[in-house]
Amino acid sequence: MKIDAIVLSYKREGNLPKVIKGLIKQSIIDKIYVFHNYPSKKKFNNCINIYSDSNFRCIARHAIGLLTDKKYVMFVDDDIELKSDLSEKIKKAVKYDSKAIIGLYGINVHYSSNNNNLYNDKYRCEYSKYLRYVDIVKGRVHVVKKEHLIFLFDYLNKMKDKLDSTSDDLYLNLASQLKNKTPSLIIPLDKREIKELPDSFGLNKRSDHTKRRSRLVNKFIKNGWKSLVNTKKYYLINKKLGGSNFIIDNIKLHLEDNNDLILNKLFNDIKINNVPNIYIYNYAGILKRKGSYPKSLKYYKRVLKTKSEDKLKGLACYHMGEIYLRTNKIKKANSHLKSCIKYIPDHKAAKELLKNIVF
Repeated sequence: MKIDAIVLSYKREGNLPKVIKGLIKQSIIDKIYVFHNYPSKKKFNNCINIYSDSNFRCIARHAIGLLTDKKYVMFVDDDIELKSDLSEKIKKAVKYDSKAIIGLYGINVHYSSNNNNLYNDKYRCEYSKYLRYVDIVKGRVHVVKKEHLIFLFDYLNKMKDKLDSTSDDLYLNLASQLKNKTPSLIIPLDKREIKELPDSFGLNKRSDHTKRRSRLVNKFIKNGWKSLVNTKKYYLINKKLGGSNFIIDNIKLHLEDNNDLILNKLFNDIKINNVPNIYIYNYAGILKRKGSYPKSLKYYKRVLKTKSEDKLKGLACYHMGEIYLRTNKIKKANSHLKSCIKYIPDHKAAKELLKNIVF
């Protein structure tokens, strides 16, 4: 399998030698195209240099992708260097799901009554330890089939709204999903495999960046797009791909917003699966912060019943003591805080709470 790579450059030509060096390391790449969006005129050997006298913005790179002679095309921003060969990971992703757009960084749509908050970096997925389906693969590095580009331009040709030419990755992901009903896919990635380069002109630095993207997501929702990642099919696939890692990742990703649908699914996951005790402890902590005290106690008790190390049991006892204090169950609070000190003799917070208990 061979693919071509297209680098979009705008006012960051100083980064290009490192970007190109990273692409040369990718055994999967055949030709490298450098699209010099105005005003750059620099030439790079061993690359196909394309120059523009105007700034056609991000959307132009996908038009160039249609001109290549490969079935797949990789698009790369000019602020990232690939430090290792990711070819085998990309091939594995293509083999796993040939319909998906593939990338390094993803984000899931945050369904909210506030249409300016649909695209929120709080719900990003990056440096995954396994293949993972996401709503949107970010445009920094993504691999697409020619048919994805056809889906994109077919959508743009029919679109009546004004084009947001800086959100090409959103158009690409969501227009493709409207057609092929397949979410996007990110590959496993370690931080050591990439290097961030100066991004003085990055779109994410604009004050209205997330609002503009949220408004665009909302337009797609009105046109019939909906997240496939949260459907039972892809939720279960993500869980299968990630195993117990998927459970803790989803806790971090979703529960800060008290999403009860995801919460109930995670309850069932922990009930059914033999997950590590630290995950159960962390899960109980999130339930405690959410104010779900009975459910939190249930999972702290599960930590105490298992073969957890003394420190973890002591911490569970401390949090149970706090919950019992908050719910005015003083005797139980006293008992659990004392148990905490038995497991962790130098636990200062537990000792301080015990001093203040009055029967």
